[in-house]
Amino acid sequence: MKRAAVVLLFLAAILRPSTAHAGPPPRVAEIVGATSDAYEAALVDGDPWIATSGGLVIVHDGRVAKVLTSIDGLPGARLRSISVLADGIYVGGVDGAALVARDAHVAKTFPVPRVRRVVFFRGARYAATFGGGLVRLGDDCKASPVPAIGARESVTDLVAQGDRLYVATAHAGVVRLDGALHAERTFRAKNGLTDDVVWGLAAAEGKVLAATSRGVSAIDGDRAEIVARDLPVPDVRAVASTPGALYVATFGGGAQRVHGARLGRASRTRSVLPTPRGVLVVHDAGVDLVDGAGRSTALLSGGLPSADLTALAADAGGLWVGTFDRGLVRVTNDGVRAAPGLDPRVNDVVVHGGTTYVATDGGLYTGDGTRFAPIESLPREHTSAVHVDSRTGDVWVSGAHTLARLHAGAWTAWRSEDVPALSQLDAVMTDDAGRVWTGGLHGLVLFDPARGTAEITRASSGALAVDWVTALFPWQGNVAVGTYNGGLAFLGSAPRLLRESDGLPAGWINPRAIKGVRGEIWFGALDRGLVYGAPGAWGRLGLGEHLPSADVTAILADGDRAAWVATRGGLARVSW
Repeated sequence: MKRAAVVLLFLAAILRPSTAHAGPPPRVAEIVGATSDAYEAALVDGDPWIATSGGLVIVHDGRVAKVLTSIDGLPGARLRSISVLADGIYVGGVDGAALVARDAHVAKTFPVPRVRRVVFFRGARYAATFGGGLVRLGDDCKASPVPAIGARESVTDLVAQGDRLYVATAHAGVVRLDGALHAERTFRAKNGLTDDVVWGLAAAEGKVLAATSRGVSAIDGDRAEIVARDLPVPDVRAVASTPGALYVATFGGGAQRVHGARLGRASRTRSVLPTPRGVLVVHDAGVDLVDGAGRSTALLSGGLPSADLTALAADAGGLWVGTFDRGLVRVTNDGVRAAPGLDPRVNDVVVHGGTTYVATDGGLYTGDGTRFAPIESLPREHTSAVHVDSRTGDVWVSGAHTLARLHAGAWTAWRSEDVPALSQLDAVMTDDAGRVWTGGLHGLVLFDPARGTAEITRASSGALAVDWVTALFPWQGNVAVGTYNGGLAFLGSAPRLLRESDGLPAGWINPRAIKGVRGEIWFGALDRGLVYGAPGAWGRLGLGEHLPSADVTAILADGDRAAWVATRGGLARVSW
């Protein structure tokens, strides 16, 4: 390791298990969610209730009256379904399900992820879960599997009809259960369904309609027959009917009345709901009401375009929020505005000197906040991280096969063909001494830009628990190194290794998700929430503390009393 052996000398000392965090804990004060990313709607006492990736949206008199999120007791904010039963409204989400009373308070929660439907059948409540089979929901909020359906089956919908329960699956057609919950018949493509991939069910005049990836079939007794196949896009996600009319929601071809007109302009639709005032079309950018004359009115729009967040940065008067595949938006008091001209897959964002730098899967983009363009002198490859050297003002960028620097107005790039250590990089930083650190899939790299050389530290040295470096942060004369499934490593003046076995609350640290907040280390963990504190005194926020998701991806301090926390389920503002 040469010179790095002196700088990064690892002392074989294991920390004692950490004690509880001593300072006042942060709390979730606000949620900004992807309410425009809608999945399903239902009418409750005449008002549309909408399951979105930003929580449960209640619309009254054509306007959003209330949004329920994890702060209100929902198990996360990424909702996928809504079922109206006699005892209340069941909403299913990625992280669990909840029973919401008609007065909009959360009455119960169920630790059952990915619930797609809840029905009442023969004195009990049953839930369709995507990946967890068919389960019975008990009054004690516990769930028990129904053996007739595989415990890991992806169940997409349910219809209770008389003494039969119809169960839709994502690859094995529709299974009909009898009153004792025994499988008595299966409907598949070989016996009348349009396809074995069934996304939704609906009861219609004694029949059961099945929406599949290749059209719509009707199950009548022991027979299934095709009723709609010749659609512009046959991938039907939901079906609904009224006397004399059949409606479908397709993913890619929009919603339409079968043998009739298209409903609205949205293409990636997820469900349709006929109402006395028209048809509600639910899609990935909101909900539209389409009246009998074909006129479309936006009933729900705005909010973040996606709940899957990746990056945060602030400028005067606004907050930049990057998403996994829906681009970059600026959030202000006036709402949410999309940034044009960018690759939609955002990995990092930094504002410096009036310029916004955006690392994307398609290269580095820069702009003044209103227009963006790629840096043509740099490779149009996966770009992971952007860092500004506070001492010099230089901008450093890491990527799949490139480390680059903006110095005195000009870009210089070092490629992995010439410096093999500069490959598959996830993070970059400069420390208090001006040294350049980067890291990724193959270890931690100390880079010398004057010579164009790199010295790499791997787990084999004992300084890291694993090779995959995800995040870097200067800490008390050390370099704090976050890893995937290897915890934290502190390298420099006081080297140490800190893993879950040593008391660290989480060992899987997300890319670029380490920041300094209120004099502490804050980092985002994969499925373990927000970890804050210092060696020996850690605290953690998760779903139980009202984060919208336990997968934290970015952190940004907001003054001395608050911070923004990006997650895979939306944006949270925490304060203390």
